[in-house]
Amino acid sequence: MKDQHELTPRNRGGQIVQLSTEQDCIKYLGQDGLEKINSNMPGKQKVQDFLPFFIEYLDTDVVTINTDVVYSGLPQVIKCDTIVFDGGSITSYVQLTINASTTELKSPSSKNMYQILVAGASGPVGKNGQSGATGATGKNGQSHSGSSGDPGQPGGIGSNGTPGGLGQNGASTPVATLSLGSIQLDGTDLFTVFAQGGAGGAGGAGGTGGTGGTGGNGGNASSTDCSQYNNGGDGGDGGTGGNGGQGGNGGNGSTSNATMKITVATKADMDNLSTSAIAGSGGALGPGGAQGSGGSGGSGGSGTKHGYYGSNGSSGQNGSQGGNGTAGSNGSVPPISANPA
Repeated sequence: MKDQHELTPRNRGGQIVQLSTEQDCIKYLGQDGLEKINSNMPGKQKVQDFLPFFIEYLDTDVVTINTDVVYSGLPQVIKCDTIVFDGGSITSYVQLTINASTTELKSPSSKNMYQILVAGASGPVGKNGQSGATGATGKNGQSHSGSSGDPGQPGGIGSNGTPGGLGQNGASTPVATLSLGSIQLDGTDLFTVFAQGGAGGAGGAGGTGGTGGTGGNGGNASSTDCSQYNNGGDGGDGGTGGNGGQGGNGGNGSTSNATMKITVATKADMDNLSTSAIAGSGGALGPGGAQGSGGSGGSGGSGTKHGYYGSNGSSGQNGSQGGNGTAGSNGSVPPISANPA
């Protein structure tokens, strides 16, 4: 854990606060706020189970969101009389608590279709597989004096590429407790809140198959006798290329998402609120690795006098393309609870 002085607030006027005891939680979250957050925690977990930890705490009269703010790293606690969205939005990948008496939408973000998005982080992408090694070069044929040269040996088979790594599952939607109070609209747009599960990471690509080894050269024939007609050895065939590695499977979208709890002042304020829950998408499949190329054939050896030169070896066959991985599955829809106080 970083020291407190190493952490930088995201909000003007925000403070970095360490919560070490239950009394610290009550001081900065309020008794009611602590109970609301704990009611949204997965299973029987409570905030107190994770002490000590840092939060960013903002307590002011008016908070104006006029840029597209992204929260990550530290949980955010915003306490204010009025929170104004004027061309900006909040995207939070961490626990978010807002306690406002009034929420005002002056103008929506030009970039995002929401005022608040609480989302699980995407799962890491799987690592790409490693390429296979090139096959060994075939041994050259032995040269002879007074007889034909020996053929070169075939090149070795290229090794297969390794499989791509698995994409990891998306992270769960973090706890969000949004007390928005009275919602005031300056235009026709509703105040829009999204909860989105974390997307699965893509599978890694399979490694490329190794190139087949080059065939050995045929041996040369030599002679001191004009009557000897000896042939050069044939070149060895190139080795077969290695197969591409299997692509990795994509990760799944998150399934154990925390409940987003929204409270507004009255039933009439519910008409000014729009909520959408989006499941985290499954990660894309990892593509299979490319086939390894066949190795080159070795050169034929030279003959003596009127003896024949050896024939060149044939190129090796290519390996096979690796199979694709499997795409991940979509996760579950994050639950949202929105009610008047």
